[in-house]
Amino acid sequence: MKKTILMAVLLAVLAGTAVFAQEPAGSFWYDLNPEGNGIIISQYVGNNPRLVIPGRIEGYPVVQIGTGSFFSGSPFVPRDLLVSVVIPEGVRVIEEAAFDGQVNLTSVTFPSSLREIKAGAFARCGLRTVRLPDSLEIIGSGAFSENIHLTDVNIPTGIKTIGHLAFYNCRVLSNVTIPASLRSINFETTWAGNPNYTYSNAFINTALSIATRRRLVELGYPADEFTYSY
Repeated sequence: MKKTILMAVLLAVLAGTAVFAQEPAGSFWYDLNPEGNGIIISQYVGNNPRLVIPGRIEGYPVVQIGTGSFFSGSPFVPRDLLVSVVIPEGVRVIEEAAFDGQVNLTSVTFPSSLREIKAGAFARCGLRTVRLPDSLEIIGSGAFSENIHLTDVNIPTGIKTIGHLAFYNCRVLSNVTIPASLRSINFETTWAGNPNYTYSNAFINTALSIATRRRLVELGYPADEFTYSY
């Protein structure tokens, strides 16, 4: 009887804490980085909605998620495929438009090795909460723009630069956690280097509280940019 009860408890625990296996290397197109010491993923060709990207492929560490590799406009990745993604330790850069348009993508686990999220990497996704690692230094232009369900995000302690329109049109984004130790942020004024865009409106069309706005101004955000809407 005791064994039966114990087994039932274990099954219940396992059911509530599902662990997903790493995706096999055959589900990706990939190549070595220019230094020849790490893998860059260039295209996902699998069909797993709960994706765990492998930390190593052919004995090399995965160090970069390539441009548009999970982009919903790709013929290999439907726009409603991904639900969750785990990005492995060792990845330092997530390139432009890597997950752009994955409308059902609600959860991303970022590694503590991450240094940069480039332009539009998670634009137009379905993210609700974003937890960024303290190692992150750069959030690119439009990186999380138009995540219309996003309510919570943290600004990492190591952040140096937040790009133009980084959180543009995240209309219900109200909870932005900013570490007290942070003293300044470089808010970029152009989109991908285009001189025709000259506003530091990383948080335009959001629902930030007055206290959060004041804190961002202390860190270098232009106070009048909160008055714009697109």
